[in-house]
Amino acid sequence: MIANSKETLERLHAAANGATRRLPQAVIYDPVDLRPQPRTVHGGPLRVGMVGRIAPWKGQDLFLRAFARAFAPGEERATVVGAPLFGEQPYDDSLRHLVSRLGIAERVDFVGFRDDIAGELARLDVLVHASRVPEPLGQVVQEGMRAGLPVVAAGAGGPAEVIAPGETGFLFPPGDVRALAETLATLACDAPLRVRVGEAAALSSRAFDPERIAPQVLDLYRRVIGR
Repeated sequence: MIANSKETLERLHAAANGATRRLPQAVIYDPVDLRPQPRTVHGGPLRVGMVGRIAPWKGQDLFLRAFARAFAPGEERATVVGAPLFGEQPYDDSLRHLVSRLGIAERVDFVGFRDDIAGELARLDVLVHASRVPEPLGQVVQEGMRAGLPVVAAGAGGPAEVIAPGETGFLFPPGDVRALAETLATLACDAPLRVRVGEAAALSSRAFDPERIAPQVLDLYRRVIGR
């Protein structure tokens, strides 16, 4: 049994009432095969974004509320990359109404589905992950780290396992708009911090290289075969 995080493994054990604990098992994080693109030198205002499926549990509304709180009187821009699935169009529509109510509609770009994730990340200065519930892993967090971005993530589940707070990224309590806004405001005022954490994140993310992940999978296969 292979789990993509400790969070996932514990959920599996709980669902099986512990019966799975006797199986050969390992926590092996998903490989990241993203090829980072050169960061866009836009010379303009700070760009903060979210990348992922548009869904209530993903917390795009939390991100937009935090953005408005952090940058109410500013030029900073927010980008929301992704599209709704499985009947989630009403939530997507609600986000458009939300930015109007918050007075930030002119500074928010909804770009829809994109298959060039590396290109989208290259246009950002900060990446936000705002899931309301613990992510099993949160692969976009890994991808943001690989792209050399300071990632601000909800501090539960997989993201809390792969980010060293203040060193390779930042964590905030899930659902806490104020804490997210405060972190965004700090990053906006400290370019050296963004660069330092982004560089450390990129280096740390090398642990997710396919060339490093594959041997871990093979090692578990050998353990199973050798029983």
